[in-house]
Amino acid sequence: MKRRRAARAMFGLLLTPETKQLLRIVARVRHDGDVGALLEELGEDRTRQVAFQRLLRWYAGPTLGEV
Repeated sequence: MKRRRAARAMFGLLLTPETKQLLRIVARVRHDGDVGALLEELGEDRTRQVAFQRLLRWYAGPTLGEV
C-alpha cells in the first residue's frame, strides 16, 4: 500500500463520535489506519467529481435547475 506524503498542515475538525468512528474504520481498511490518507483520498475524489461536473456543464449546457 502506498505511503502518504509527509503532513503539510494540521487542523481540527468537529465530528460526531459516529462519524469519527466510521472514518477510522474506513481508514483502517483502506489506508492501514491513516485517517489523513483517507481524507486526502476523499479530497482527490471530490476534485475529480467537480471537474467532471464542470466538463458536463460545459458540454451539455445548463441543467433545468440552473436556467
